[in-house]
Amino acid sequence: MKEMMKVLALVEEMKEEKNKGQWVPKYYKRNGKMVRRSYDERVETERYNELFHSEQGGIRGVKVFKCHTCGKMVDYFALESWCCDFSRKDGCLCSNCYEEEMGDDL
Repeated sequence: MKEMMKVLALVEEMKEEKNKGQWVPKYYKRNGKMVRRSYDERVETERYNELFHSEQGGIRGVKVFKCHTCGKMVDYFALESWCCDFSRKDGCLCSNCYEEEMGDDL
């Protein structure tokens, strides 16, 4: 349970870091002139990338959540987290079980 709370704290930090990310305009050359693309590029903070992507010191790969349906241990990104109740031991559902339960409705 202590490890789960640590991961959830890292998730909150990741969400805060996501808000610090910025949209940067992208340009390309057309007929000798620089033209701005119709879409900008999202640049995340180094800490966000560390939390989101890294298995060392990040969130990915830390399998501390147990699915109450299949019993499999999964990391935060394999949870159907919007429907999980983290305050209960059996309150998590993995995304695979959620997809199976939803079937064609998904």
